[in-house]
Amino acid sequence: MSGGVSVDEVGAVMEALLRSGGKPVLLDDKERGTRQRVEADSAAAPDGLLPVFLVAGEAIWRSAIGEGFGLKIERDEGALLGYRVAEIGRVRSRR
Repeated sequence: MSGGVSVDEVGAVMEALLRSGGKPVLLDDKERGTRQRVEADSAAAPDGLLPVFLVAGEAIWRSAIGEGFGLKIERDEGALLGYRVAEIGRVRSRR
């Protein structure tokens, strides 16, 4: 997408933030009653937890700005939660 944001770059920044935070990323498995640690590289991957972080971020952005940022999420049966980030559109700031 012209003017979009690189999914790989966003993932790399997310991974760096997760690593520098010093706290683990934990995923609750309600069915099994367990909690799994998710490594930063998997959490920040387009087919890892990145879709979750970006959907939440887009909801906040939409509430503040009035529009989303062109996030495209696709089904992917091989992904951690069944979805992957396919595209991040242009983010416009309020002027």
